[in-house]
Amino acid sequence: MVLLSPLRWLSPLHWLLAPLRWIRRIVSLLVLASIGYLGVSAYQVIETARHLPSTVAAASRADAIVVLGAPLADKVPGPELQSRLEESLLLFQARRAPLVIVTGPASAGAADPSVAQASKAWLVANTVPKRAVLMVPAPDARRALDGVASLLGPGRKVLVVTDAVDALFIERLGAGLGLRVVVSPPLGSQQSLPSLVAGIGPLWRESSAMALGRIVGFGRIDWAGG
Repeated sequence: MVLLSPLRWLSPLHWLLAPLRWIRRIVSLLVLASIGYLGVSAYQVIETARHLPSTVAAASRADAIVVLGAPLADKVPGPELQSRLEESLLLFQARRAPLVIVTGPASAGAADPSVAQASKAWLVANTVPKRAVLMVPAPDARRALDGVASLLGPGRKVLVVTDAVDALFIERLGAGLGLRVVVSPPLGSQQSLPSLVAGIGPLWRESSAMALGRIVGFGRIDWAGG
C-alpha cells in the first residue's frame, strides 16, 4: 500500500477530478460567506427595528410625515394602512411636522380610489386640513421616496411611517435620495426580538434587500421597504 500510494498522483482520473474538488471547496466557501453576510444583514435589520422611537413623544421634528402605502379593503384603508395613518395623525397632532405626504399605487379601476386618495380622505376626515395632506402616487417604496425627494428638495428630514422591520432599508434608501429619514413605526408594529424573528417573511425580505442593496445600490431594489 505504501509503495502503491504515490501512483494515484499519476492516475488520469485523479487529475480529472482535482479541479472539481477545488470548485466544490470554493462553492462551499462562497455559500458559507453568503450565509454569514445575510446573517449580519438580518442582525442589523433587527437591531435597527428594536431601537426605533416607541412613542410619538420620542419622535423628532421633521419637514414632513411620509406614510408608505399598504392595501385597501373595500375602497378604504385596510388594517395595516389604517395603523400607519393613525400613527401619522398622532405625529401631526403632536406637531412633529406641518405636512403629511401619503403614497401608494394607483387604483385598480377608474371608479376606485387609489391608496393615496383613500389615505388622504381618511386623514381629512380625521381633522387634518386638506392643504396639509399631499399625495405622491407610487407603486413601491423606492418610487415613493424618490417622489418625496423631488417634492421637498434635497436635505429634507422626513418621518416615514412604515413597519419597524422596514426601517433600515428605508433609512439607507432615503439617504441615497438625499433625504434624512427617521422611521416612526405604527402602534403594534413588531419591534421585539421574538416577534421580529417569528415574522420570518418580512425579515427575510428586508435582510435580502439590505445584503443586495450594498452591492447593487438601494435605489435598484423595488420589492422591499414596506
